[in-house]
Amino acid sequence: MNHLIKHLGSQPGMSEAYIASVLEGWESHDYLVDGEVAGTAMLKGTEIHFALDKKLYKKAMRRGPMRAAIKPLFDRMGFLTTRILIGHIDQARFVERVGFEKTWSDGRFDYYLLANLPYERKAK
Repeated sequence: MNHLIKHLGSQPGMSEAYIASVLEGWESHDYLVDGEVAGTAMLKGTEIHFALDKKLYKKAMRRGPMRAAIKPLFDRMGFLTTRILIGHIDQARFVERVGFEKTWSDGRFDYYLLANLPYERKAK
């Protein structure tokens, strides 16, 4: 989690202490690609959120590494959920590309469900 706290704490108006307090209760799972930390997955119950390093985004979005990062969390929980503020198109595209499906909206957030491990090959 220290990697994520340092990254977010470097943003204007966000101290590392504030970020640590916001992330209290969340599990942090570094996402490694070719031995580099390409991002972090944050998990609380079945709810998951991702923060990817912009410099490593293309590598991080490759199917193999993304599946490998999600698999242990998915296997443990059985399914994953996330939510995106309505209007955040890039974040919605990201979760949909990974395989999340939109389930409902409450006027503020769109809610998504990942019911199958992403990038599974279909049996012929």
